[in-house]
Amino acid sequence: MYGFTSLVVIFFKSPFTQVTQLSECKQLHPCHQKFFMPILKYDFIGKTMSKSFKIRDIVAEEATKVTGFLTIEDDTAATVKLLIGIIKGSEEGPVLSITGGMYGTQYPGIDACIRTYNEIDPKRLKGSIITIPVIEMTGFQKCMDKSSIDGLSSNSVFPGDPEGTITYRIAYTVFNEVIKKSDYHIDLRGGDLWENLHTFSISCETGNKNFDVKTSTLARILGTKYYLIIPYIKGSLIGEASKLGIASVILESSKGLGTYDEEDIQSCMKGIYNLLKHLTMIKGKPDIPYEPKKIEFKMHHIKAKHGGLLYLQCKYGEVASKGQKLGDIRNLKGEILQELIAPIDGIIHYTYPKHIKHPGDLILGMRRILE
Repeated sequence: MYGFTSLVVIFFKSPFTQVTQLSECKQLHPCHQKFFMPILKYDFIGKTMSKSFKIRDIVAEEATKVTGFLTIEDDTAATVKLLIGIIKGSEEGPVLSITGGMYGTQYPGIDACIRTYNEIDPKRLKGSIITIPVIEMTGFQKCMDKSSIDGLSSNSVFPGDPEGTITYRIAYTVFNEVIKKSDYHIDLRGGDLWENLHTFSISCETGNKNFDVKTSTLARILGTKYYLIIPYIKGSLIGEASKLGIASVILESSKGLGTYDEEDIQSCMKGIYNLLKHLTMIKGKPDIPYEPKKIEFKMHHIKAKHGGLLYLQCKYGEVASKGQKLGDIRNLKGEILQELIAPIDGIIHYTYPKHIKHPGDLILGMRRILE
C-alpha cells in the first residue's frame, strides 16, 4: 500500500475546496465562508510508482484499464466469482477502491460502480482505481440481501477468514487483495428491499484525531445534505479498514424497495467524482452546493403497537418536529388504532412502508440534526 511521505494541515474557510495553492483559500462558495476547517492534504511526491497495477493475474498497465474475476471457493465446493475492474492512471497518485453490492439488493451503487469503470479515462487519471460492483454475489443472484449459501452478511465478518465459510472467504479476499492495497475506499450503499432511506454519508470514528478529521472531511465532500459519524463496529468493512488507517467512507443513496432510480445513481456518481477531484486524481473541484449537516448516531424508532393498515403522512428525508403526527394505523373499518407521533425534532431517516403491520413491526426511524 502506498505510504504518505509528508502531511500538511491547511486551515481555510471551507471543508470542501481542494486547495493546490494558498491563493485559492479565498475562492470560497458563499455558504462556506463562515466555516474554518482543517483539511488534510497529502503529498504523494516521492512514492514508488509502478508502471502497472496487479491483483492476482489481473494486470492493468499504465494508462489502461482491465477487468477480471476473483474466484473464491470454500470446502463445500461453493464457488463465487467477483468481477473486479482496475484503472491504472498515467500519473502517480493514490489508490481508491470503490465497492458496491455489500448487500445484494441495494442496486444504485452497483450501477454507479459499473459506470465509474466505463467512464473514467485512465490517460487523465492520477493514481489507480479498483472497482468491485458486487461483493454479496450469491445474494445478488438470488435477490437476497445476505448470502444464499451460508446466510451471513459480508459486512459483519471483515476482515474475513480464509478457512471459514464462503462469506468469510469473500470478505478475506476483498479485504486483503483490494482494501489493503488502497489508500482510500468508498462503499456505495442504499435502502434495502423493505425500506425507504434518505441520502447521507458515513465516516468511522477511531479515536485518532487527525485520521478522524480526514475521514469526516471525505464524508462531507460527497455532496450529501447530511453526514453521520459512527463508532468502530467490529466486522464492518468501514470499521476494519479505518482500524488499519485506510480512509473509508460510505455513501448511502437509494430509495430502496429494490428500485433502480437514475436520481440515486447520479447521487452516487456525484459522490465518486467529488472524491476523485478532492484527491486530485482527476481535474476539477468538488460540487458541494450546501454545507452538510451532522446527524446523531442514535436512532429513535417508531413501532406498531397494533396490527392493521399503515397510513404514513410523511416521507423519508423530511424534517419533522417533536409531537408532529406522522401517520396512523387503522383497522379494516377505517378506525384509527394508533397515531404515529414524532418522538424528537429531527430527520426521518427511514420508513418501512409495507401497508400491513403487525404488533412490534418497525415503521420509521428518526435522528436528531446536530449542526
